[in-house]
Amino acid sequence: MNTLRTTWLTLLLWSLITPLTHAGESDEPLRICSAAWPGFIEVEDGRVVGGITHDVIHEAFRRLNRSVEMRELPWSRCLKNVEDGSYSAATDEFFPNRNPAFSQSQVHFNSAIFGICVRQDAPQQSLSLDLLQGQRVGTVRGYIYTPNLLAKANWTAVQTKDEDQLYTLLEHGRVNFIVCDYWSALQRAQVRILQPFLDTTELGVVFNKAHGESLRRAFDQTIGEMLADGTIDRLYKQHTGASDPATESPSLLESQ
Repeated sequence: MNTLRTTWLTLLLWSLITPLTHAGESDEPLRICSAAWPGFIEVEDGRVVGGITHDVIHEAFRRLNRSVEMRELPWSRCLKNVEDGSYSAATDEFFPNRNPAFSQSQVHFNSAIFGICVRQDAPQQSLSLDLLQGQRVGTVRGYIYTPNLLAKANWTAVQTKDEDQLYTLLEHGRVNFIVCDYWSALQRAQVRILQPFLDTTELGVVFNKAHGESLRRAFDQTIGEMLADGTIDRLYKQHTGASDPATESPSLLESQ
């Protein structure tokens, strides 16, 4: 009887730890999709080939003994493909995503940081909603802005087709303000970002819940280890020369 009880307990413990320790073991590459995001998701011919998110994802799944294939897709299609199971996961999605078809990572390694950019010679030094009231503000058509930002916008949006056109609009004085991505703005010497940031939100990876729950738990554990051992901070500094500043102070919209 003791032998049977010991065997049963051993099998039970093995069934509990196997999803975490072997979640990544498979000959099939894990298919992950995302939308292009300069500095985070760099794309060539539809393949994600570089950027902070790319490097973090590949390192995390390398530690889980799992190969990864990352593709760029329109964001709505990317999420739909994860929902129907043709892709295993999508990154980077605003947190939280309450779609019951998804299991979203609970340990986060990056943030979306939106600011208001002005020209270097502009007189404005700090940001308030009163400053933007009724102003013409440049945005990029099709960009994914936070729900909070869209709900509280008190300006008239002047849409451009891409980021280059957005910054040209500002540089030529056709608008005095643009909604800018923090990381992209760092690469533009002719602009500066007013403080505080306009809005920030944590981003996460969403997995197909039917097939990826154990994988999500293993991924969260690995990202936690990478945060603790400094890997993610090193990757940020490698790409940008700086750490993620999103947690340093609340954004303007967070404080409203």
